[in-house]
Amino acid sequence: MRVNQRHIRSDGLCKICCCEGESIIHAIFLCSKVRGIWDFSPFAELLGDAPSVSFSERLLWFHLKVNHDDFLLFVSLAWAAWAYRNSIVFEEPWQSREVGVLGFVKLVHDYSEHMKAVSCVSNRAGGVSRGSWVLPDAGVVRINTDAAVFEGWGVGLATVIRDCHGVILDVIVRRLQAQMQVAMAEALAARMGVYLARRLGWDRGGA
Repeated sequence: MRVNQRHIRSDGLCKICCCEGESIIHAIFLCSKVRGIWDFSPFAELLGDAPSVSFSERLLWFHLKVNHDDFLLFVSLAWAAWAYRNSIVFEEPWQSREVGVLGFVKLVHDYSEHMKAVSCVSNRAGGVSRGSWVLPDAGVVRINTDAAVFEGWGVGLATVIRDCHGVILDVIVRRLQAQMQVAMAEALAARMGVYLARRLGWDRGGA
């Protein structure tokens, strides 16, 4: 689907470049405001060979071409490029593109590390490692939250809620254009997690 079909611009041209069709590929990889993200990335050469018919085709191509860690980095940069360009289109530009990109990379990395912990839940009778994620009791949900603070970019908040089977019930990621101490950001993330759980109909959760 092309971005102009979502009624962002009637003539179908990029609002920033004003010379190319505003496709998803253009918005994330080719627009003048995001091209620098990729020119200095480890994927600069690969992008020259990557398919350009659709974003989904390009995503699959990269998934087959690079290792797991590099693929996560690629996804992080794509997400950051999309968010940064949107901030310009909607006239709320980031103070620093570089710091903002690092923020997205950190959020994806932290979530990946969390998922590794979830997949390594210990079932040993002798005890459970403090580094392992543990299933909550039946009838209880577990709320996991995280926060990142970057000067010139803002605050990133993330919440994941799972049930007693480890099934993800909901996920929220938010960016706040504000500066605060890490402890305050973590408190806001925890508050967001409790609010989300209550909105889902739960009134208590595992720590």
